[in-house]
Amino acid sequence: MMNGVVVDCANLIYNRKGVEIGRLISVLEFIESKGWPCYAGLKEGTFFKITKYLEEIPDKQKSLLETLEAENRITLIPSKEDDRYLLRLSLEGGHYLVSNDKYRDWIKENPKLKGDIESRLRKVVFIGLRPTIEIPDCPSKTIIGGQEKGVGGEICIGDDSGNQHSFRILDTIGRDSFEKSSLEIPQPDHISREHLQFSKLGGQIVAIDLGSTNGTIVDGFRLVKNIPCPIQDGSVLAVGSDKNKLVTYPNGFP
Repeated sequence: MMNGVVVDCANLIYNRKGVEIGRLISVLEFIESKGWPCYAGLKEGTFFKITKYLEEIPDKQKSLLETLEAENRITLIPSKEDDRYLLRLSLEGGHYLVSNDKYRDWIKENPKLKGDIESRLRKVVFIGLRPTIEIPDCPSKTIIGGQEKGVGGEICIGDDSGNQHSFRILDTIGRDSFEKSSLEIPQPDHISREHLQFSKLGGQIVAIDLGSTNGTIVDGFRLVKNIPCPIQDGSVLAVGSDKNKLVTYPNGFP
């Protein structure tokens, strides 16, 4: 079973006429409709090339891409990473990979991985801006709002400075909750008043975004509203902004 979806943004935003960010937006909306946590990666160099340096690209396209980055819907990958970064992320994490790249060179160099690559790779067919992708509904989509009866306890959270705080399971957590905690939150204004909740399903602690404005990201994957995502000890949680990074410890602080 797959755990999420990795999107090769650069491979999808270009068509024969140039840059069309609407194609990427439609793909992200399609994946969200399926309920999958999503990591949409684009190299920093490509992002700045499109938004700052290529004068022939219409301002509307630049603005759309900048908005995706500002809303944490795409992740900028350091330019030093090679073109196979997203493929490795897919293979190592057990995620679908949405891309129209055939990865022939990688398969040629690593023939034993051919089956794994082909089982994860999902190509996109566009009719106008509307995408068709062979991805099923995320299994977690069938348990929206589900939770174990009598759930209690706390989840431990830490920040980069070593500060620690515990939140109660099932409590609604938002801007006020973080401001009253001992955690360092560089951009509290990016957190909604009712942002997320932690719950428990099948013995597993999960994070649930409650429809926040700027989203919740777990280990690089943006969550879909009201659909639970499992978290582990050491999972990195970005709440509303990549500046608000925290680490979760469902089993208690180490």
